This record gives sequence, C-alpha cells and structure tokens, in this order.
Amino acid sequence: MEMLSATVLWFVAALVMAGVEMFVGTIYLIAVAIGAAAGGAVSFFGGSLAVQFAVCAVVIVVLSVLIRRMRAARAGNADSADRLQRIDEGNLVRVESVGSDGLAVVQYRGAPWIARPGGEALCPGFWTIERVDGVQLVLGQFVR
Repeated sequence: MEMLSATVLWFVAALVMAGVEMFVGTIYLIAVAIGAAAGGAVSFFGGSLAVQFAVCAVVIVVLSVLIRRMRAARAGNADSADRLQRIDEGNLVRVESVGSDGLAVVQYRGAPWIARPGGEALCPGFWTIERVDGVQLVLGQFVR
C-alpha cells in the first residue's frame, strides 16, 4: 500500500478543520484550515517539510491576529450603535400637566410622547429622560 502524499494530508487536514469548525462555530478553526491549505500548497509546489510547517504557522498567526482585530472593531461598533440607540437619555423634556393615571403627554423632537415616571411621581416642570421604553419616555430626575 502506497503512503499518501504530504499534499493530500495537508488538504485532508484543512477539510477536517473546516468540518469541525461547522460544528464548533469558532472562526479560529477557519484560520487553522486555511493555514493547513497553505501548507498543502507549499507541499504541492515542492517545498520542504520545514517550509510547509512554517508557512502553515505564519498563515494561522496572521489570520488569528486579523480575526481578533475584526472582533475588537466589531465590539467598538456595537458600543457606538448602543450609544446611538440611547441618544435620548439625559435630554430634558417639559411636563406641563400630569393625568390622573400618573402619565403625561410631552412634546419631544417635534412629536407628542407619553411620559411615565421612572421613580418619583411626575409633576409639572423639567425632567431628564432616563430611557426610551417602546413609545414611552421614562423620566428620571426632576430638574425644576
């Protein structure tokens, strides 16, 4: 029985890593699979075993660093998106009157909003927006 060539073994390893990644769901195994494929390519073109392993290792390290940077950038984008989602927090609204149900209708950004208390009961005056809850403003701190 003839021994499998190093090229075939590299590409089998790459396919196995890609298959395992589908079940595990970590992007780093894709880097390993691509590294193994790069080692297989070097083997196909006649590179020595040491060069094959070196190319595989370098590709894995470079892709891992790129993946880490992409994840960090995505986390930064998520933080900015979260800040944009909460752009109304801390802004002031004027409560002119409070209904018997404890809610008020306030004008905010050119439209009427239903405002409800986040803590203490509403009374006429200026309030800070604590958060937006659906179509209601939750008011937090009475200013005056």
